[in-house]
Amino acid sequence: MPVDIAELRELLGKATKRPWEADQEALASRRHGDTPFRIYAFDGSNWFPITQHWTDKVDARLACAAVNALPELLDELEAARAEVERLQARIAADGAGS
Repeated sequence: MPVDIAELRELLGKATKRPWEADQEALASRRHGDTPFRIYAFDGSNWFPITQHWTDKVDARLACAAVNALPELLDELEAARAEVERLQARIAADGAGS
């Protein structure tokens, strides 16, 4: 299934502003060995929590890294698709001229 760049850009525009960051709750319960993590967003002057908790630090860090990187990844994907279209048009034009 192709990535819907427009939909992802729309979702990013509606989501909590970036950057996001994962951090361990200072007073977390450790009864089962799980350490809850929260995801925070920065509003330009303060960090504030946007999730209650994640039980896995790697999952929380991955979610933050993905959201933070998504705008640049979408730009690169869009540029790559445009280059593919340009090359396909050139190949078609070269083939028509033979």
